[in-house]
Amino acid sequence: MGIYANAALSARELITTGINPVVAWDSAIRKYTPSEYSKIEVCPKAAFLGLCEAGYIQGVNVGTYTKSVKNKKYAIKAVEILRRDSPIPVPNDYKKINLWRKVLNELHLKPKSYNGQMDVVLALWNGGHIIR
Repeated sequence: MGIYANAALSARELITTGINPVVAWDSAIRKYTPSEYSKIEVCPKAAFLGLCEAGYIQGVNVGTYTKSVKNKKYAIKAVEILRRDSPIPVPNDYKKINLWRKVLNELHLKPKSYNGQMDVVLALWNGGHIIR
């Protein structure tokens, strides 16, 4: 598992102890990377916080946690796709890029690179932390 996947799982655990999702993400990401760039990377953080906002993560209260529009939308669409199309958990051969392409297609967006959002979604999905 990558740093953003691990950070998402760790942040979710911290939230269940009463820590705010934003603080939980910032604390969790520091545990998994020394890279300053990775610590401040907006896309996976916003995807995680967007799922928190939407009430998609078990044990997390709905709230206002991010100003992101795009990354929140990507993460929510990915969960909708998984809910509709995928077994639980997603098989190991299911690639993040496949999910990303489906997200872009269903949102009618041009191809572009993903940046950790699908790592977050798939880690939470496979960990059983997404409300089904």
